[in-house]
Amino acid sequence: EAGTLRARIQRVRVPLGEALRPSQLPPSQLPHMWQLSEGERYRDSNSRVWQIQHHLMIGGVEELLLRLMPGD
Repeated sequence: EAGTLRARIQRVRVPLGEALRPSQLPPSQLPHMWQLSEGERYRDSNSRVWQIQHHLMIGGVEELLLRLMPGD
């Protein structure tokens, strides 16, 4: 679909480090944080809602393809 924003993400454990302020993070078109929300949806750090299109487990790593919901 032309103009549809999609994100391919992996859920991996990351050791905790020193906290950063949002202004210290590098610029990105995609959010730096995702949170599982209701149903098969994720909410990003900008409060936009993403729907899960594909959900796979590859070599023990969980991988998701998300699509930004229209109007968000």
